[in-house]
Amino acid sequence: MIKKRKIKIIKLSKKSWSKDVALKYDVKKSTVKRWKVEIKNKGEGALEWGKRIQTKANIKKR
Repeated sequence: MIKKRKIKIIKLSKKSWSKDVALKYDVKKSTVKRWKVEIKNKGEGALEWGKRIQTKANIKKR
């Protein structure tokens, strides 16, 4: 997902319920929450593709 769309989703989630926005844009609520944290900690640049906090090395195998 491109950075502009992520920012739009985040702004909308601040005005209404995150769950409703997540459902409308077919994104998990936890993902929207993570984007908010990434912006707070690292700025909007963190939302660019390939800049995620989570990486394959950090994800536990089930």
